[in-house]
Amino acid sequence: ETSEEPQHRPVDQVLRPGQDLLVQVTKEPMGSKGARVTTRIALPARFLVLMPKGHLIGVSRTIDSAEERARLRELATKIKPKDMGLIVRTEAEGAQQKELKVDLAYLRKIWREIEQAMRKQEAPYMLYQDVSLLYSVIRDMLSDDVEEFLINTSED
Repeated sequence: ETSEEPQHRPVDQVLRPGQDLLVQVTKEPMGSKGARVTTRIALPARFLVLMPKGHLIGVSRTIDSAEERARLRELATKIKPKDMGLIVRTEAEGAQQKELKVDLAYLRKIWREIEQAMRKQEAPYMLYQDVSLLYSVIRDMLSDDVEEFLINTSED
């Protein structure tokens, strides 16, 4: 339910030659096409996505219950940092405020580290790389009721 509409202006009205720009890669380069990037930074965790330069609150549309969506929106409103946006992910369905706060603390820590790196590093520089695919699957798919997680590997 985010409704931030992109403002389409000519690039020469937005950027100047030699200007440093913080971007997030949204699609890796493939073949002769370069990477797709955005200036709308979004940092994901298990329950939340932090948008450091945003201000809106969104709740996943895949949460069917209007009551649950309203409850999560209210929780997100209570914990949302000033001058930042939040998206409540589908996995947050049934989550309590404490769990959302833990996610938010983690995301704010990552953002602080990115800001520190921006002050220290000269462009171009990769300031942050999201977790590996394995970790993101664990973060996004496994819930607290999972007691054991096995990885099958071949022995060479």
